[in-house]
Amino acid sequence: MFTPTFQDWPHPNRLLLYALLTTFVLALLVLYLYVMPKWRQYQNYQQTIAEKEAQLAATPWPQEMKLLKLQYENVRERLDGIPGTDQIGLATLTEGILRQATSTFEERILAQFDSPQHFITSVSRIDYQGAYDRFAQELAEQELTLDAAYFGLNEDGQEPVWQMILKLWTAQQICQMAQKNHLSIVGEDGIAALTALPPISYALDEAESMPPYLLEFPARVKLMGRLDDFLCFAQALSDSVCFLPIRQLEVHTLPPQPPIPGQVNRVDTAVFTIVCSSFLQPRSFESASVRND
Repeated sequence: MFTPTFQDWPHPNRLLLYALLTTFVLALLVLYLYVMPKWRQYQNYQQTIAEKEAQLAATPWPQEMKLLKLQYENVRERLDGIPGTDQIGLATLTEGILRQATSTFEERILAQFDSPQHFITSVSRIDYQGAYDRFAQELAEQELTLDAAYFGLNEDGQEPVWQMILKLWTAQQICQMAQKNHLSIVGEDGIAALTALPPISYALDEAESMPPYLLEFPARVKLMGRLDDFLCFAQALSDSVCFLPIRQLEVHTLPPQPPIPGQVNRVDTAVFTIVCSSFLQPRSFESASVRND
């Protein structure tokens, strides 16, 4: 009995089988290399849309397009303001507040460095020592000394130099303004009653990888003088040139010396313990490094 083999097939039939097999293999390749990835991508899109719809349904935002667009425009008006009107947007208002808050040392930083980022990355130990010596000399003229440990400066290299300088600048600015308003700095055993508190950072995102949006440098200073002079001093702390707002205030009155018997003695001199803060808005901390020249 004759059993034909593949070699006995007519040549056109063999070519047709080869073409069919090749087409099948190519179809499988297209299916696994193109169609299946596209299908998985489509499924991921569908899942993402379903998740976002569920998130939107859990919010007070309307799901209807027209209402959502109207609410979006209202929010944008609150954020950006309305052109041609007196309505100031929150973005402009925030920018103005931040500019005022960080204006205290802006001129001093830009005089030596191009930007806060450059100040952070380029300030050196020499700059710190110069700032420390100038402040110590000002206090020495009032027969007071500046003690680094008492003040709160960590000079063992663990604290960034730029932070130590900003602590010094903050306390120095407060003391200079106090002197201008006839207030004296209280001394404790000859050491100026000045303390730099730990910096406070404000972040837009609580993630640790995000740099702080704003840094606050509080300083505690103990002053003595007349109440009227202190009120002038407090008002000068938040003018157009300087912004060192008072965070805390303690007032200890002193009895008049000597008291006059039979008369009403007005208590006018007091000791004021205040905590004031300066602010810095760095743009980026990723490349910040400390030079110990």
